[in-house]
Amino acid sequence: MTERFLPTCPGDEDAAAVAITVSYLDTDGHAVGLAAAAGPGDPDALRAVEDVIGEWAAMLRTRRVFQAATPAACSGVRRAQAMFEHETAAGRPLRVSGGGFGRGEQRQGDPIFIPAQGVEPAVRAAAFARGDVVDATCPLVGAVQVDVRRFAARGDVVVVVAGPGALPALVQQAPDAVRVVRRLDDVDALNLDEDRVSFVIGGGVVAENAAKLLAALRTKYPRLRGQHPDGICYATSDQLETVQGVAKASDLVLVLGKKGAPGVRYLTGLAAQQSAPVHQVAGLEDFEPTWLAWTSTIGIVVDLSAKPQLEVELIRALSGMGPLSLVRRGVTTETAKVP
Repeated sequence: MTERFLPTCPGDEDAAAVAITVSYLDTDGHAVGLAAAAGPGDPDALRAVEDVIGEWAAMLRTRRVFQAATPAACSGVRRAQAMFEHETAAGRPLRVSGGGFGRGEQRQGDPIFIPAQGVEPAVRAAAFARGDVVDATCPLVGAVQVDVRRFAARGDVVVVVAGPGALPALVQQAPDAVRVVRRLDDVDALNLDEDRVSFVIGGGVVAENAAKLLAALRTKYPRLRGQHPDGICYATSDQLETVQGVAKASDLVLVLGKKGAPGVRYLTGLAAQQSAPVHQVAGLEDFEPTWLAWTSTIGIVVDLSAKPQLEVELIRALSGMGPLSLVRRGVTTETAKVP
């Protein structure tokens, strides 16, 4: 609510001023807002006051914040991170094999940590030959790697249904037998023995996209064999639906995380497929209050690279811009064993 006042000092009409305010009542009934004043004889100052309060009036309002409830990292990555933190907290510096959560100096004699995405067979064998290994390979990833080796061992070509990411640890399980497909054009280009074809679905794939590729593979190779469907990971599908659902419901989307990080780029791209404007926020200093003008719903999506507590700090800042309600929205898929 904006109001205009003409306060005066008794007996001194020359001290009259115009005060312009913008305010709202919080849930406890307390008035919160801003005010600015200018002399009525100074039209330039009065216009400046009106402009400033007008800008804040556009930003102060009742809002909902939609938080993307799906975690920034899948369960396999969170499990690996927890294992890494547990070991390092116990004073065991780990030498990361194949990338992961390494920090600080890593020495040749440190125990070897295998991250969630796994490592190539030769690297894994060398690590275990040393005998001091913390194996945090995601169970689903490990199961798919076993399937690739098993299918290749029986003489099949193994078609890996993949997303946009790299798959060295999976492909190297049987490099001569693996073919990677990411698009329908890749399926069309295959020329295989129809009796000796198997498939697996790589990590980080949207399950619905994988289903389309599998349908094309089955049409071309009716005797196609492959992994058990319990081994499909739905984390990417859940994240996609969550982010797009939050973006669709929002007037503005804020993606929290390190600018330029792959996850931030990916999440920004997902959110941008909806109509709301999207901004990347690496720290509170990146946030522009003017983004809030005339918005009543704000989506917040957090990448794994985001600073600790950044989401909390941002929500606290938003709470000063009008009555605020937090809404957690997420999609979670669970598989169940058939009785």
